[in-house]
Amino acid sequence: MGKKQSPLAPDGVKSEFRRIFHRAGIKAGPHSLRHTFAAQYLRRGGKIWALQRILGHSRVTTTEIYLHLINEDVIRDHRQVSPIQEWTAPMNRLF
Repeated sequence: MGKKQSPLAPDGVKSEFRRIFHRAGIKAGPHSLRHTFAAQYLRRGGKIWALQRILGHSRVTTTEIYLHLINEDVIRDHRQVSPIQEWTAPMNRLF
């Protein structure tokens, strides 16, 4: 069988991801994968408290860094679909 199999330490997992990504031609690392997962989890309606546990953060404030991505989505969507710009355009020309 060759090498003795043992559980991977966190550094071993990171190293394995880097190796797999490199072989697949993906220019990202394990942190990018984790970051993307967290952002998508929240965008799809996941709860911040559950994400905190999934990511292993001891404080929810650490997990809240991913919320700024969701806020950016809200701002972008608001600018794209809100009629407020049309409503205020005549007023903006007065000033």
